[in-house]
Amino acid sequence: MHSRNMAVSAIALALLVVGVGRTALGELSDDERKCIDAVNKIARSIGNQEQKKDRACVKDGMDDIDLCVNGEAPNASVQRTKLVGLFDSGGKCGTLPSFGLNPDPQSICNAVERAAGDNLRGAFGVPVNGIIAGDKCHDRIAKRMGKKLDTEMKAFRTCMKTLPGITSTGDFETCIGAAIADQRAQIVVQPKLQADIEHVCDIAGAPPAGLEDGSCGTCTDTASCAGCLGDLVDCQACQALIILTGVVVDCDVMDDSLANSSCLPE
Repeated sequence: MHSRNMAVSAIALALLVVGVGRTALGELSDDERKCIDAVNKIARSIGNQEQKKDRACVKDGMDDIDLCVNGEAPNASVQRTKLVGLFDSGGKCGTLPSFGLNPDPQSICNAVERAAGDNLRGAFGVPVNGIIAGDKCHDRIAKRMGKKLDTEMKAFRTCMKTLPGITSTGDFETCIGAAIADQRAQIVVQPKLQADIEHVCDIAGAPPAGLEDGSCGTCTDTASCAGCLGDLVDCQACQALIILTGVVVDCDVMDDSLANSSCLPE
């Protein structure tokens, strides 16, 4: 599996190159930034509620849990209403920022929910099946993948909040890259995923049971399985942030530092 430190360096270099010569669009106002931050906050909450629901689907389900994964978490539905309300007349996004935000709040909600569900679809295949009720391995995979997604969404919001000024789409691209390369996601959560696979999953030259028909079905040891599952999360976070912001970055390179069609939009 690739070195994550090398991946972070590659992402940073790519973003610097992309930013060279970019035309400034005019600095976003305080009100525009408040709108974007409010959307980022609720979008993260929606993803967090969905990944918690999806973990419960894994813990309590048996074999095919696709219906459970496809359903919207009740708390995510509440947050969806709040996010849509931001775009109403008089809301924080009643007047849209001039760039950096998808004008369709439903698309934003759908993208973040899909990212959480696609974690499990990538891991366990489509439909999400092969689940064993109460299986610690399946539970830990769902837990760590969900936590990594939440951590990267949080990192994106933090990056956007701390920028001294937002003057071009390049600022959003930079923060998407920073979110995917976030140290807590890659150096804290990712190793926990690998440790869980090592200690609670049965690895004997093949992926853990249930992952055979997923995107990581060819992994053969703890490191390759954990690395593949972690890259799936990076892909989904990147795709969701593209839809949220309306900017374009190369998620195929960002997830594993390779242009290998591992992360393409649906």
